[in-house]
Amino acid sequence: MLFGIISGYYFDYILYEGAWFETGVTDSYGDPAGDSRTPASSTFSYNVASSNDAVGRENQLESTYLYIQMEYCPRTLRQMFESYNHFDKELAWHLFRQIVEGLAHIHGQGIIHRDLTPSNIFFDARNDIKIGDFGLAKFLKLEQLDQDLAHPTDTTGVSIDGTGQVGTYFYTAPEIEQGWPKIDEKADMYSLGVVFFELWHPFGTAMERHVVLSDLKQKGELPPAWVAEFPEQESLLRQLMSLGPSDRPSATELLHNAFPPRMESELLDGK
Repeated sequence: MLFGIISGYYFDYILYEGAWFETGVTDSYGDPAGDSRTPASSTFSYNVASSNDAVGRENQLESTYLYIQMEYCPRTLRQMFESYNHFDKELAWHLFRQIVEGLAHIHGQGIIHRDLTPSNIFFDARNDIKIGDFGLAKFLKLEQLDQDLAHPTDTTGVSIDGTGQVGTYFYTAPEIEQGWPKIDEKADMYSLGVVFFELWHPFGTAMERHVVLSDLKQKGELPPAWVAEFPEQESLLRQLMSLGPSDRPSATELLHNAFPPRMESELLDGK
């Protein structure tokens, strides 16, 4: 199984006088998410004029263009949800496992995402999962935890459907909403729980999604028919969305305990 870490559909960076600058991002929605966006490679140029204007324009340095273009991913998990034609249990397990494997890798590098949502989970050209948009990510390092203690009200990058907190409302862990000074990777596991529910409960309309996720977020209530049909999934969902971070399983624990026997196709593919 292949998984990767990206920060959107297209990302272009340039190196200028020893510093990296992000120059453009775009996705299939074309929505602005910060700075200006471009459909593909962006450029940054600068001119350096001769100190002696009399020398003439021929001595002026040529503009320099530096490009770094990263992988293009054609769609997101949110787009897949919106185009669902029929529910596939094997596909739900398959996608969930890839997301968990990606999180296990990220957390193993000491990184917490803090904004894991279907809009930040991408498909590459092979339909493998890529976790992206690390604009709110943090490293679990002592110096950064100390910095968090000194600045507990950081709200940069608040999503448009948020409530003033860092992240995206339906997916934000309680400890982030409550402004805990120390956040660990279990915050991502809460977000994963909501994504897991959406994998197993396709919504017919945007209003249905809003009502059901609001009940889940605010009251911990799930549709009775869904609970009756998927009792094992409900149990896992409750664990992932536990109010206490220590009660949530880690991504590594999920990989060992949460999945049915791997599908033959996965084994043959070496995934």
